[in-house]
Amino acid sequence: MRVAYTVLLLLSALFVTDSVVSTHRRISAPKCTLVAAVERLKTSKAVFSGRVIEIKESEGIQVVRFSVSKSWKYVRASEVTVTNYVHHEGPYFHQGKTYLVYAHLRKGKLSTGGCSGTMHGES
Repeated sequence: MRVAYTVLLLLSALFVTDSVVSTHRRISAPKCTLVAAVERLKTSKAVFSGRVIEIKESEGIQVVRFSVSKSWKYVRASEVTVTNYVHHEGPYFHQGKTYLVYAHLRKGKLSTGGCSGTMHGES
């Protein structure tokens, strides 16, 4: 388990590049507290990395289908769908891009949103 945590920490560092501010979002003082990757792994329902292969978007919600590259928790399939509640401090997904996703359950579905810790990676 210690090796998995180390790998997760290293991947988190790689994925940080442009997760802080995206050009479509309003810039404001961050309200999310910094949480270590190990703690996010413990508190998230699912943790995986993957490339976005499809996005359906309406009224502040993105339904995003990923091709899963690596799963650390919960996800066992090669593809997974996540509902993203768009928030200025959360992720905004783009087709073809790769992400490290920390998801929780909301209304019975894997979800992300403000302060989820999800990060954009190399594409």
